[in-house]
Amino acid sequence: MAHSAKARLLAFYDYDYEGAFNEIEEAVNRFPANDYPLLTMADLAVHSRNTEKLRQAISLLEERMSRKAQSYRSFLRFKAYLLALDGDPSSAKRIIEKDLKGLGEKAVNRLTHKVDELTNP
Repeated sequence: MAHSAKARLLAFYDYDYEGAFNEIEEAVNRFPANDYPLLTMADLAVHSRNTEKLRQAISLLEERMSRKAQSYRSFLRFKAYLLALDGDPSSAKRIIEKDLKGLGEKAVNRLTHKVDELTNP
């Protein structure tokens, strides 16, 4: 958890994305069974619009993610964001409408707005 916190500080306050991703990759390697560093990597990747790192985090999460996992909705959210960054907002919104509709109207609206924001920088 300390690695994730340090990575966030590096990214959000120092704008050192390279250092942040190095820190989080160290956590991923050190704690391979823990999803939290991968979720942090995905979050930082969305923030920095780094589709390569987002794709890497999603791929690693997908290998071990089940629909019953506590972080499954976060995983789906990141998949939608990747689709948006890749220029496919309609597929991203389908994920939100189909798989994340149980989050509530305000949350779904925020996700949809974020997809629009990522599609149109």
